[in-house]
Amino acid sequence: MKTTISIDKSEILKRYKPIDANTHKGIQGHALIIGGSYGKIGAMTLSSRACLKTGCGLVTVFVPRCGYRILQISNPEVMVLTDIAVKYISKIIIDFVPKAIGIGPGMGQDIETHTALHRFL
Repeated sequence: MKTTISIDKSEILKRYKPIDANTHKGIQGHALIIGGSYGKIGAMTLSSRACLKTGCGLVTVFVPRCGYRILQISNPEVMVLTDIAVKYISKIIIDFVPKAIGIGPGMGQDIETHTALHRFL
């Protein structure tokens, strides 16, 4: 059974934070998105674009090497870090502390990816 949930403008305004006209990307937060695998890099393209569109100042993605060119071409404003593996994530190495982390878009189910994710967490 489907349930319909309605929200009105007052509910939205409780959660909405307007962006200051004098702000810059360095104070809008740094998000990290970990994911992608061969044939599923589009999920990372869409999620990184959504991060930027919703107000995140800096966005870094961590993807397998096969995703580097795709992301650099589709979202040049996104910073791209790559795994040593070409088609899947095998070891997550990050040298900064982001404000928010998203994990999973297009990540696939490779056993090495599963292990890398557990080690990262």
